[in-house]
Amino acid sequence: SFRASTSTITNLSPTSITHGQPVDITVSVAAASGSGTPTGDISLITSNNRSLGFFTLNAGTVSTTTSSLPGGTYTIMAHYAGDGTFSPSTSDPSAQITVDPEPSTATLTAQTLDENLNLIPFTTGTYGTYVFLQSTVQGLSHQGVPTGSLTFYDDSGYITDYRYLNNQGIASTPNYLNSQIGSTPLGLFNIPTGQRVMDASYQGDPGFYPSNAPPLALTITQAPTTITATAAGDSQGAYLSALINTNSGGNSPSGSVTFYINGNSVGDAGASHWSDAIVGANYALIGVQSSTDYFNAPLANGSYTVKAVYNGDQNYLASTSPEVKFTLQPDFRFEADTDTITVVPGRSGNLTLTLTALDRYNGTVAFDSSSCEGLPDGVACSFSPTSIKGSGASTLTVTTTGPSAAMPRDGRFLWWATIDGFGLAGVVIMGIPLRRRRLWLVALVVCILLMTWAGCGGGSSAPAKPPAPPPANPTPAGNYTITVKAASGSIQHSITFTLDVT
Repeated sequence: SFRASTSTITNLSPTSITHGQPVDITVSVAAASGSGTPTGDISLITSNNRSLGFFTLNAGTVSTTTSSLPGGTYTIMAHYAGDGTFSPSTSDPSAQITVDPEPSTATLTAQTLDENLNLIPFTTGTYGTYVFLQSTVQGLSHQGVPTGSLTFYDDSGYITDYRYLNNQGIASTPNYLNSQIGSTPLGLFNIPTGQRVMDASYQGDPGFYPSNAPPLALTITQAPTTITATAAGDSQGAYLSALINTNSGGNSPSGSVTFYINGNSVGDAGASHWSDAIVGANYALIGVQSSTDYFNAPLANGSYTVKAVYNGDQNYLASTSPEVKFTLQPDFRFEADTDTITVVPGRSGNLTLTLTALDRYNGTVAFDSSSCEGLPDGVACSFSPTSIKGSGASTLTVTTTGPSAAMPRDGRFLWWATIDGFGLAGVVIMGIPLRRRRLWLVALVVCILLMTWAGCGGGSSAPAKPPAPPPANPTPAGNYTITVKAASGSIQHSITFTLDVT
């Protein structure tokens, strides 16, 4: 059996220090009774459950000096793990010790990624450029590692929430390279334009006083943009639109876009958010986009050019689109209310086709079975109504063919019909007087012989009836792309939908 042991902290001095200063600790472990000297290790643990390390007994004693006591006020206990002879034991708490915080220092760096995705120093860049801020906090004594949180600021206010220091005393903004391909990018992209002064503020912990990093100056300039313009007919006049493109991961461009037709300004429209930045293939950044549109109702039919000018904002430079030619003429927009019809063989499905007149169009579109292309076997399409004048709608119905069985057509049918007929004739003959019944029986026998001969194919020179047509093939299961065409004079449009036969 194990023998009992006792553990005692015999020395702890000084008991009031600044974090990082040395403290002497002596622990002795002895047999509770009798002779013998315990061997093995002890561990030192604070009253708030912080481990101070493991130490090996030398002749039953540990004498050590440590500079890594954590900040705060607490007591210390020594725990002996035991050996093959002596059982474990734990000392009484030591005298209370107070460790005051020491001064800390924080540093701040700014980096960005080069084309090979390597971090490089950053001091100047355009709005929406990825910026990686990192701050390292150390104590004056270099003993221990600061814990807690840190906030990044610029001269207009904080730019990130609290960031926690890791086990090396480092905090940073999110790393772009931790983003998922195809998702919104991680990282700091929205530092405002201008001469910015960045700062990192460490909040401190029980062992380290708060501190601020020396300010870091950054220059953020307006980001370039490109813009494209498009034009299309509308119910009256033209529908103008523009898309503003960037390489920025920041906020989308705002401000206004001016549209020009044949070089003359026709009006302004406000730019609004269109799409977020996305992490593309190989971590290439696909920048934010904005868009706008403008309706020019007074524009008459004819040929024109359109140009769009983005006027810029605080974060983005102005840009001008290439001129695009377009023609306004009577036309119509052709649309379907769904892109899929799902049916089982033998059933039908439908969708609604809509024609919207553009630029005074008032023609007629006629639909028939030839308007559908790509139909599989056993499928037909129909329209109701079959024509639309100007604007309107028509219901397209797609009808499929299900499995069917043909009626048998052979001599057996004739034979059984003959037998059934003669059975009925026999019933009738029984009701005829005896003298006349003999004549009926002779006639009946002759008919039986003639019909039996005909049913067996004997000697008849009359042409045989053609066989009945086989039943239609059922529509095979599958997905089919169907095209529906709409034409009115020289104007032609089409839509496609998927026919899903299950």
